[in-house]
Formats: sequence, structure tokens, C-alpha cells
Amino acid sequence: MNFKKDVLFAKKNRKTEAIFISLISMLFFLFVYKILTAQSMLSHDSIRWYGVYHLFADSLLNGIFPYWDPFDSCGQPFYYNLGILRLYEPITVGFIMLQKVFNSSILSIYHWEYIIRIWLVALGVYLCYRQTNKYLLSSCMVFAVFLFSSFAVTSFRQNGVLYVFFWTPLAMYFFLKLLKDFSLYNVIGFSFFIGLSLINYQGVYILTYLFIFILTLLINKRGYLISVFKNAKNLVRIFAGIIVVVILALPLLGIYIEKDKIIPSVRLRDKAEISGGINLAYDSIEKAGTHSNIADFLELIFPPVARGYFWHWFPVSGAALSECFLYIGIFPLVLGILGAVKSRQEYRKNFLITLVLVGLLMLGPKYGIHRLIYFLFYPLRVTRHMHLFAGFFIFTLLYFVGQGIDFVIDNTLAKFTKDGR
Repeated sequence: MNFKKDVLFAKKNRKTEAIFISLISMLFFLFVYKILTAQSMLSHDSIRWYGVYHLFADSLLNGIFPYWDPFDSCGQPFYYNLGILRLYEPITVGFIMLQKVFNSSILSIYHWEYIIRIWLVALGVYLCYRQTNKYLLSSCMVFAVFLFSSFAVTSFRQNGVLYVFFWTPLAMYFFLKLLKDFSLYNVIGFSFFIGLSLINYQGVYILTYLFIFILTLLINKRGYLISVFKNAKNLVRIFAGIIVVVILALPLLGIYIEKDKIIPSVRLRDKAEISGGINLAYDSIEKAGTHSNIADFLELIFPPVARGYFWHWFPVSGAALSECFLYIGIFPLVLGILGAVKSRQEYRKNFLITLVLVGLLMLGPKYGIHRLIYFLFYPLRVTRHMHLFAGFFIFTLLYFVGQGIDFVIDNTLAKFTKDGR
């Protein structure tokens, strides 16, 4: 028997792949069984925005498109809300139509869609790192770790961490493919998911992440980037991609044009938080934004350590910790550290630098990196909450988890070969 080929260690094995993804998915759906069966529900921000969803769903189910919102600010246009919960997307409309089939409440449909979105994000992570991981087992384990990481748990109460990250894995999937093959198919695929992310301001997060990652490519992919722009056919492909992005981003452009006619749903403080249109003044981000804390990163080791349950290093409540948790499990974390040290995969430096910069960016204005990126990358000026980069941090960390598992498998196979087994 060829141990490397016939067990889980093949690069691709469709049948084994389908079995393990299905089993891991079933465990996840059992984990959220009470939510799916309406015995439990989402909380905090993840349910506070339900009213917007309900108005949209109820209107569609009654054959009406909701141009007007009679409940917000004594009545105003509804269209600017469509992007907040990604109501434009076929996923949302498809689940709303399921209400006719199952005769379920709109509240139940909302929860079903929410759980499927978390699962789809994990599937995107799997597909993305399937390109960089050497073995099928590594990719399957990354899928499982992400599904049961704090990303899912955080999403149950903080919808922002889910929505700002939602299309990132698939966008990165096509971006990594572009670094191998700058074909029209890959350009359009990448542009499509970037465009979907730009339905509203939430797209700023993925753009910032890509900006950081692309900067790291100046280290080891300068020649390739230069060759892309020297090819006339590639310029045509890029132009086609830009058209796709612009078409999909039209709702955002429409909101920007109409910004003076809309009453913004923001938490007002002593000073106006919005200046220069939708751009945020730096002091409003610094004082009113929600950012991570160094204590949050201690939760990577074990949540109670940072929460102060044992040694009381940090307060259990208050401003010391953000709403976006980072825990992925102690064993995956060890494998991630192993991957960061031992990996020789071609993008290891890019992901390592990106991981560090995104982690520093999450800390907000206090530690310098945010201020630098704020001035270098203009789109970052339209969002306040740096802790919402938590999903991007976990995603980047999982690259190293996959690399760590690859390293363990390589050494295991080498031992079997050496022992003559």
C-alpha cells in the first residue's frame, strides 16, 4: 500500500474530501442545533439588526420592493440599508423564498441563513488554503478549526465580524490563483467577490487586508507584478475586472452621492463623528471606535487567562477586551506556531508579515500602525472599528495551522519510509 497516496495524505482525493467535509459540517450543524430549531437565538448586534431584515423579507414575500422605510428616523429611503445585512445577495433572497416552502417564520429563516453564511465562510477558507496546503488532511483540519473557532461564536453576537469578512476567503482564493495564472477567469472571479464586498462600507476591511498583503508581495513577487502590467492583454483583463467591480459597487456609489439626503444611523457623541462626507476624522476613530487590546491576543492561549478568571491580570469586564474573540484552540495554535517556524511554502513571509500588521492594526491608533495605514490607504478613513479585523487575523493564522499540519505529516511519512513501513 502506498501510505502517502491512499490515506488522507494525498493532495486531492475527491471522495475522501467530500466525506470529511460532510462529517465536519454535520458536527457543526449539531453544534448549532438549538439555533436551527428555534430553541435559542442570536444576541446583541446579530439580532438588533433583524428589523431591517424583517422589513425587507416581509415586503418581498408580499410582492413589494421596500423603497421606503417607515420606521427609521420617522421615515426615509430604505435602499441605503440594503447593503448592511447583504440583502442584495442571492443567498438572502433565496432563503427568504424558502419561507414559502417551509412556512417558517421570518425569524427562523434569518437564523438559518446566518448559520449557512458561517458555514460558507469556512468552506471558502478551505478552498483558499487547499492551494497552499500540501495535504488533504491539512485542508480538512483547517476547515474544522475555523468552523469551531471563536469566529463562529463571535458571529452569534457580533454580526459585523461576519459581514465584513464574508467574501474574503473566496477573494483570496482567486487572488492566489492570479499569482500563478493571470487569466481572465481568475481576474473576473477576484473582481466579482471584491465587488460583492463593496456593496457598502464593509468592503473597506477586505480592501485594507488586500492592500497589506499586496505590499508584502513587493518582497518576493516584484518581478511577477511588473510582468503583469507590461502585458497588454493583462491590462485589458484588469480593465474588465474594474468594470465588474464598478457594476457591483453601484449601490455604494449611489449611497455616497445621496449621502446628504440620508439621516445616518450612527451613535452621536459630543462632536460630529462624520466629517468630509462619510470620511471619519481621526480623533473620532481614536475616541469612538472599538479596538482590540493586547489582552485579546492572550485569549489565543486560553480565554480564561485574559478574562482574569485565574490570575486577575486583566479585568473581566470593562474596556480591556473587545467583542471579537481570537481563540482557535491550543493545539491548532501550537501547530500554527510550528508552521510559522518550519514552513517553506512560498507565501509564508507574506502571510507572516500580514498577520503581524493586521494584529497591530486591530489595536487601533495607540500603537502606530493604524495611523500609518490610515494615511497610506484612504478607504480606511470610512470605518471606526478596528476589532472587526479579527476574522482576517484568524484567517491568516489558519494559513500557518495548515502549514504546521503539513510539517507534521511530512515528518510522519519520513519516519514510516525510514522504518520501511
